[in-house]
Amino acid sequence: MSPATEAQIAYAQDEGYLVWGFSDCFDVAAGGYVQQGAPPVASPSWPETRPGLISPHASALALITPRASGAISNLQVISNTWPTAYDTMYGFRDSVMIKVDDPNYGQVSERFSALNQEWIFLALLNAQTEFIWTYFYQDEGVHNAHLAMYRQEVYLPIVQNANNVSVYKNIVSK
Repeated sequence: MSPATEAQIAYAQDEGYLVWGFSDCFDVAAGGYVQQGAPPVASPSWPETRPGLISPHASALALITPRASGAISNLQVISNTWPTAYDTMYGFRDSVMIKVDDPNYGQVSERFSALNQEWIFLALLNAQTEFIWTYFYQDEGVHNAHLAMYRQEVYLPIVQNANNVSVYKNIVSK
């Protein structure tokens, strides 16, 4: 997840965007579903099909990376810059147009995607408790897949001491 987060941040900076968060989402107003992303991607087509359209859930997913504080700041900038992007009852709307020279600049989606809200919720829960990662990495198959993909062991915090310092444990020993 961390390389994808780094790519999103770098791409947004290269494009001169104030914030980042590129992922599939519903377009602004009552628009349809848009396939969206930031390079590099495996697809031969350009990943940002609707330049400047961001989805807050993509930022929230970075809460499970070393860029968690940047993700929180990014979400705060989204909600402060475009106040209609966040609804106090339902959370973040599915998308915001952030490209200044786009005629729809500042518009938000009328939709709240249940799937994207779920990702935001789970990322927040994991950022606070480490529950999600700890639960999934108890499964040896998940641990082995992680080793195969990233060639590194998985260490997650299991307790915090009185100084609020995490003590780490190897979830699955080899």
